[in-house]
Order: sequence, then structure tokens, then C-alpha cells
Amino acid sequence: MLVGVCDFPGSHAFPPAGYGGIEQWLWAVAVGARAAGADVHLLGPGWLADLENDWVRKPVRLEDITPGSLAERDARDTKYDLLVVGHEYPSLPAWTRTWNALDCDVATFQHSPVFQHTTTAFDGRRSRLYCYSPEMIERYAGHRPIPELAVHLGLDEEEPPATAGRDLVWPGRVDTEKAPHLAVRAAQILGRRIRVVGPVISPNRGCRSCLRT
Repeated sequence: MLVGVCDFPGSHAFPPAGYGGIEQWLWAVAVGARAAGADVHLLGPGWLADLENDWVRKPVRLEDITPGSLAERDARDTKYDLLVVGHEYPSLPAWTRTWNALDCDVATFQHSPVFQHTTTAFDGRRSRLYCYSPEMIERYAGHRPIPELAVHLGLDEEEPPATAGRDLVWPGRVDTEKAPHLAVRAAQILGRRIRVVGPVISPNRGCRSCLRT
């Protein structure tokens, strides 16, 4: 089986260090697919260059491929069985046009509920949307979501060991939509100290108050 894992434009460095949740998900899929015996290509220019000796890298984005071009022919002749992509790409015309030319399956996962996928983006068979919470399955009900466990660990990534103590930590992007204020409120109710660790993305929407707790 040949799997193409597509990256996407972003400000994060790509795996295996310094990246966000979507990048981590894609990297975990790439590592997991190869561990399961699949051949894996990393599609897009965002992957770290020092992975080249261990991975097949193709620095092309589907949405940038011109119809009838040599790039499209090369992608079609590669004969991918499955493309895995993050974000909203299965609903973007330029991306889906190239994907349809490749005649392979595509899989993605739940993301921002603010973005509305097209009604034809997923059919539950050739194009699949995976969700890992009952709330998201209900929210994306019109897209025939498939329940699945969360994917969050990639190569050489293990959960940090638990340690005895009372202090709490909340890691992540300090943004209203990530709701760090709820973690802070929970800490207040419990009478615990909490440290919020992460970049402040929206200082004008109330998140800076989290840093003072």
C-alpha cells in the first residue's frame, strides 16, 4: 500500500520538533503507516530536510499542480492508494481537482468547527472523515464521520512521566478557542497553582489574564 501524507502551509516547523497539533497528527500517521508495512511518501515542501535519507519526500502540493502538467502525470503515475491530509483541503476545489485525477482514497480528521466542509467532501468510503469525540461526531454528522481513537504520538515521542505534586500545567497555544481560561478556572476551584505554557496568539481577547494566574 502506498500512502501520501500531505503537509500544509503553516508557521510551525514540521516534525519531529516544534510543531502544532495538526502537524503532530500527520507525522504520527506517517510513522504509524510505515510501521504497519505501508510505503509512505511525504508530500509538500514543509517537511524537515534531514528526513530525506529515511523518507521519500516530494515537495509538491496538490493545490499547486496544474491540470495536464508533468507534475500531475508524475503524481498520477505514482499510483497512491491513500492520501492523508489535514485541515480543510478536501473541500478546496484546487486540491480536490488534483485528488480526483489521482483516483485514490483520502482521509482526514476533525478540525475547526468554524470551517464548513462542502456537502460532497466525504462519502465515508473513498473520502473519509475521522472523529475522536462524540461531540465532533454529532457536529459533523452530515459528513458521515467515522469514530476513531485520537492519534497523538509519533516517532520517539512518549508521554512525560507523572510526578508527585499539586501544581498544574496547561501547554498549548494561548488562544480563546483553546479555552485556557477554563483550565485556569478549574485550578482556582481546586485551589491549585497553574502554569500556562505557550505563545499568546490573541492578547486582545482576554487570554493574557491566564498568564497572571
